[in-house]
Parts: sequence; structure tokens; C-alpha cells
Amino acid sequence: MDRIEIGGKLLLAVVSLAVTSFVIEVSFWLLARSEQVYPVVYYQTDDPNLDLWCYDEHFAGTPDWDLRRTHPYGQLTYLGNANKDPTLADIAPLKVPNAIEMRRNEEQLRERPMAEFDAQNAKIVLVIGDSFGFGQGVRGAERFSNVLESRLNRERPAERYQFFNACVPGMNIKRIAKTMERYVEYFAQVERVVYSFTLNDPFRSGRLLEMEKELADFMHLRSNARSARFLAGRNSYALRWFAVRLERKQIARDTVGWYRQLYKDNLGWTLTRQLLGRMKKSCADKGIKFSLVVFPVFYQLDAYPLTAVHETLGAFAQQEGIHYVDLLALFAGKDELDYWVHPTDFHPNSRAHREAGDFLYDAIAW
Repeated sequence: MDRIEIGGKLLLAVVSLAVTSFVIEVSFWLLARSEQVYPVVYYQTDDPNLDLWCYDEHFAGTPDWDLRRTHPYGQLTYLGNANKDPTLADIAPLKVPNAIEMRRNEEQLRERPMAEFDAQNAKIVLVIGDSFGFGQGVRGAERFSNVLESRLNRERPAERYQFFNACVPGMNIKRIAKTMERYVEYFAQVERVVYSFTLNDPFRSGRLLEMEKELADFMHLRSNARSARFLAGRNSYALRWFAVRLERKQIARDTVGWYRQLYKDNLGWTLTRQLLGRMKKSCADKGIKFSLVVFPVFYQLDAYPLTAVHETLGAFAQQEGIHYVDLLALFAGKDELDYWVHPTDFHPNSRAHREAGDFLYDAIAW
């Protein structure tokens, strides 16, 4: 074989490799375009007490408004996005047209005006918790608290129920307990407190607090610094596709481990048990019924990795005489994709809230 023939074969191999690499990159570029989704984007309206939380066409639910059609809002002011992505600062509302109203009352809660509550003639049910109870990505009327109020008043017309939802995204158990105290005192007469408990509510201490800062928010699909460092200076769509997926798997493993550690024998879990016991006793002393309603994390429901955490909570509640309702019994074995607000927002959607409301109607002795 002469040099010309060898050179020709080498050139052919190089060209074939280059063409193959180009085809692979184009394929992953097309895949990236097809997979592109926007995170939830926040807009301010002309009403100082009303913001819009907006999703793209992948939204799983019914929006309050479709911004592509007639709506009562003119100029919308960009406030930010769930990923804190600066490249979305100029995003047009039409790219995220599925708008959910986040209207606040005078207490800055996603609830009707305080004057509409009639503690003298209605049974007030105080709902406390964080973003799950708040109904992130869900219309106000579709939250489980609203579903329950409507059904109770429809099926028990001789009684009158009013649910006061005091849930706020991002609150931990300490702030939730203070919220309970505030509104139990405000209404003077509360029939029941429903604590919409999520598995990240407990106190954190030491290494658990440090780990939380390192992990992505498990309720949102976000890029992470680890893959960003790996991809620095690399423009390969194929590398990016694989790196992001490896990162997501690692984040999921780390976060599941973090949740499990929250309920091990540590200071945070000890303080959490103590505070839950005090909340129940405070209600009992005032003649208020107290229900601890636990939501699962909507992740791998067919082979749920946090069952032991729910069992730990259940055993504690039984020991303390706390009325305990575990919504894992409702959602276990199902497909979590059916219950996500959006592919980048893993909060329970309107279907999840509706099913939870119907479940709680039977699970709680109203």
C-alpha cells in the first residue's frame, strides 16, 4: 500500500469522523430545541396586589388567563423567573401565555379579603403550610382548601365552612407555627387547623443546612453550577445533553439522601418533633382540632424512595396523639408526571389538589 493510498484512507476517515460529529451535533441541537421549555416567569400588573405567574405551552392545568387572547391586563412588568436566569429579563409574555393570578389580600396572603370571613357564624378552618398549600401554579379556586370548602358547603348545607389559607411559599416549620398562632388569635374561634406539611419543613442544622445550599431546589428543574463548570468553554450540544442528565441524576440522589437525613436522630428532627407537639397542644388547649396532612414529594411515585420518612412521621404523630393524614396513600404507585404543574415545576397541579381535597373530605372527621 503506497503513501497516496494510505493518505487517501486517512483523509476519508477524518472526513467521515467530521461528518459523523457534525451530524451528532446537529441532532443534539435539534433535540435541545425540541426540549426547550421556559421556567415560570413573574409579571407585575397595574394592580399592586396582583401578580401573574406565567408558564409556557407545557403547562399542565387551566390558566386564569391566556395572554394570547383577550385579558384584562395591558402593560405587564417583568419581575423575574423561577430559575433566576438573567437571559430571560426581556422575555415577552406571549412566550409564557398561561397566566395564574396571585392576588394578595391586606395580610399579603393569597386569600379573600379579611372582611369576608365570619368567625361568629361560620366554622373557620385555618390551613397553614408552604408552596404546596399555597397552590403554586394552580388557580385559587382549584387549591385543595378551596375544593374542600366548596364540597363541605355543598354537601352539608346545614353548616357553613370558611377555609382561611395562610400558606406562603418558602416557609419552614418555625414560621408556619408563628402563622398558626397569629391567625388563631385573630379569629378567636377556629374549628380546625390543617397543617399542609411537606417533607422539607423540618429544622436544619449543621451539615444538613450546608447541603441544602449545594442542592438544586427539588421542586424546580434548574441548571446547576456543577454542570456549568464542566461545560465552561465547551459548546458541544451532545456534551451538554449528557452532562445535564448526569447532573440531574446526581442531584436527585443527593436530595433524596438529604430528605432522609432530616428525619434521622439529629438536632433538627428533635426540634421539629418538639414544635409539632407544642402546636398540637396549643390547639388542644383552645378546643381546636389539629390535623397534620403530609404531602409526598412528587418523585418516583411508582417506587417511592421516601416511604420510610412518612413512616417516621406517622409513628411520631401516633405517639403524640396527632391526627395524621398521609397523602402518600393516595398518590403511591401513580405517575408523578400526571401531577406536575409543569416539566420544570414539580409542585402538585390542579388534578393533584382536586384528588387531595376529595381524599381529605373522607379522611378528616369534619
